[in-house]
This record gives sequence, structure tokens and C-alpha cells, in this order.
Amino acid sequence: MDILACYDLFQLENRIKPDYCNASGLQVFNKEEQEWEDWILETEDNYFDNVDEYFEEDEKMQAFDKELFGQLK
Repeated sequence: MDILACYDLFQLENRIKPDYCNASGLQVFNKEEQEWEDWILETEDNYFDNVDEYFEEDEKMQAFDKELFGQLK
């Protein structure tokens, strides 16, 4: 999701498109129910219903975000 946000910011900064709207969230398709539902993850130690909170605890993802967004103005 951050890559898509960074891509939109790049396009805005480089006047590729004048404005944008970017919604954030992650859904997965439940094959049993045949419908889309919000992403959740349960681990032995934690429960995550927000993908951002999950990646805030991942040092590699934090470094990736910093490098990715650091390439913009």
C-alpha cells in the first residue's frame, strides 16, 4: 500500500497528474463465504486488524518505507 501511495506522490510532484485520491486498506477474498473481508492476522502473541500496525513492528518494513519515501522531495 505504501508503494502505491509513494507512486501517487511521485506523480503529483512531477506534474504527471494534477491531483489524486488514495484510499487505504487491505481486503482478502474469503473463498468459503465468496465475499471480500477486511484483512486480519492472528499470531501466537498478537492480533492485528490494521496492516499498518502490523508493519510498524517490522524493522525491515520500516527501513524499506524510509528508503522508499526518502526518494521523494
